[in-house]
Amino acid sequence: MGWLSRRKRFMSLHLNRKLNVVVLIKLSFTNVYMKNLPEEWDEEKFKSRFLEFGAITSAKLVFDENGSSKRFGFINFHTTAEASHCVAEMNGKDVGNGEPLYVARAQKKILKG
Repeated sequence: MGWLSRRKRFMSLHLNRKLNVVVLIKLSFTNVYMKNLPEEWDEEKFKSRFLEFGAITSAKLVFDENGSSKRFGFINFHTTAEASHCVAEMNGKDVGNGEPLYVARAQKKILKG
């Protein structure tokens, strides 16, 4: 037996700073990403469909250079609770185009990896 076996050893969980930031962002978010939206939706229809979940700070439906919908967008809610409720209720729902809606926390470009 060496000197190492006679010493007290302590173990701790080490989290790097990037992981701490990711955990914090996952807990608090207001920006929501959505895809598989119906092509016929305009900005007004897009925004009005999600007003039931709370106050919307901003909404952006993405279009290509020809004015056709790219079928995805972002909504920024006033609070984290509203955004979380929207994700929980709308992810996987069919909104009339036969495809399940994908709704999740929008990731910042720096965290996409």
